[in-house]
Amino acid sequence: MTTITREQAKKIIEAADEVISALAGTNEDVHPGSDNMLRLWDDLNDRYAPPEVVRELARIALASLEREQIRREHAEWSDATFGNVGPVGPLKHLSKEALEAAADPSDPLEWADMQFLLWDAQRRMGISDNFITRAMVEKLAINKARQWPEPKDGEPRLHIKEQPALVATGATYSGFEDFWSACKHPFAQDDELKDFSWGIWNACRSAMLQSKYRDLSQPVDPQISEYEKIMLRAGNSPVIPDGWISCSERMPNDKDYVWCWGKSYGWTECDTFEGYYDWSRNKWWAVTDDVEEPASKVTHWMPLPEPPQEVK
Repeated sequence: MTTITREQAKKIIEAADEVISALAGTNEDVHPGSDNMLRLWDDLNDRYAPPEVVRELARIALASLEREQIRREHAEWSDATFGNVGPVGPLKHLSKEALEAAADPSDPLEWADMQFLLWDAQRRMGISDNFITRAMVEKLAINKARQWPEPKDGEPRLHIKEQPALVATGATYSGFEDFWSACKHPFAQDDELKDFSWGIWNACRSAMLQSKYRDLSQPVDPQISEYEKIMLRAGNSPVIPDGWISCSERMPNDKDYVWCWGKSYGWTECDTFEGYYDWSRNKWWAVTDDVEEPASKVTHWMPLPEPPQEVK
């Protein structure tokens, strides 16, 4: 397959412009039927746009046309389904789809859902592709200039710009101690890891206390809530009864056993099962009597019921 660079594409446009202007009689330096005209033709056909390049340009154009057709059809469906809502509804729903994609990155339908939601939010915000491209060029330059920490699977990057840390109080550390003591993992006795985790705990606490952003899990715009309701009803699941918690609003604590709605390994339809969410691996797991299996498409969960109290 021929690869066409940005510079090649610009040269093809320039060469084609010269030929078109000469044929139209608007090129003062080149006249139709002249030797210079033949030279321009040869440059365009043999040097800049030979058959293999023209074929690749047609392939790129065809792929773009197919993508734009899907984009238009999705926009028509979205407007008819959700009405004139703003961009926050699709963006909020995107967080849920991202969690599902993280649970099963090999599922192409999850990637399609995320792309649809990005398109929808962009269109409803009135942002053009060119605007985003310019912003991406600027942001890429910023990212390249930063010093990034070592990447680790399943862990978000740390912000480079440090925020002033709030003073940790005794009550704050007491809350962390309760959390750490309740965790059931093989590193519970590792003091170095505990100190590292305490630093992350306090940094997150500081960021949350200093944040001026509104909690989108409690939308003030009724259109956002309506968007979520329609998307939930559109699935092949039954109506989610009271007591279920949406993953887009809140996730369970790390490795806490909960009741889930989703798919366990090998299932073709969603159903309920006992499982837990592993924060370190960004993945849901279904728990059976014999084994733990990967789970996907988990959209809702609820705490397990309390065991019956022994009558004394």
